[in-house]
Amino acid sequence: MGQDIMEPRHNPDFTGTDSDPSANPPERLVFYPVAVVAGLFVLTILMTVAGSFGDPNAPLNRWLNRNATSLILGETGLLACVAIGSMTIDRIKTIRRRKRNQLTSASATTEDRFPNAQEDSSHVG
Repeated sequence: MGQDIMEPRHNPDFTGTDSDPSANPPERLVFYPVAVVAGLFVLTILMTVAGSFGDPNAPLNRWLNRNATSLILGETGLLACVAIGSMTIDRIKTIRRRKRNQLTSASATTEDRFPNAQEDSSHVG
C-alpha cells in the first residue's frame, strides 16, 4: 500500500552523513555558534552546582552567588537568540536551494521535451 516504515527514504536535501566527517557541508556552519553558547551555558550551570558544594567564602563562590542568576538568564537569552537566528538562516538557505533545484530541474525538463525549442521560435511569424 504505502512505503514500508523500515525502508529508507530518499531525501534530496540531505547532503551528507553524520558519521562521515568529510561530508561537513557549509550549511552546518550556522549551528556552531549555538554549540559554543550552549557549552558556555552548561559550564556555568556546572560551576554553580559545584560551587554549592565548596567553600562558601571562596572568591569564585562569592562571585557566583552574586551574579549566577543574571549570568544564567543572560546566557539563556543569548542561546535563544543564536538558536533562532541559526534556524532562520538555515531555513532561508534551504528554501533558496530548493527553488534553485526546482528551476534547474524545470529547465532540464523543458529542454528534454522540446529539444529544438530555440530553433522553432525563430520560425514563428
